[in-house]
Amino acid sequence: MKTFSWGRRKPQQGPAQRPVPRREYLPGEREALLIGILLGTDTDVRLDEQYDAASDLAAFPSDAVVAALARTAGDPAQPDETLVDLCAESIAEIWIHRGAVDHDLLARLTPRGRREAERTVAHRAPELLAR
Repeated sequence: MKTFSWGRRKPQQGPAQRPVPRREYLPGEREALLIGILLGTDTDVRLDEQYDAASDLAAFPSDAVVAALARTAGDPAQPDETLVDLCAESIAEIWIHRGAVDHDLLARLTPRGRREAERTVAHRAPELLAR
């Protein structure tokens, strides 16, 4: 006859976990990788990776980043509204960091992107929206 132990189970002992070393990036390299992910195609990258890249790019206030974000947020054929929102929000974050809104670029965004960028700036730095 079998007997059962109804007490606590011992935790499984697995292989020792080694910390994974963090990769060091050269200046501009992480920014370029994120732009590549953002502008990738459906066959290259997953949509959730593009979302992450769009959000992460707000930390890189360069003209190249703004151009990549604007390419997505200003594309009327872009089918994913969340991606447009994230790109427009990152553009707004960069404008807030720079202390100035690019009104010409704002006008070139899709209506949805424009609303999201204006909403973000109005919430965090409304004085920047005045021309």
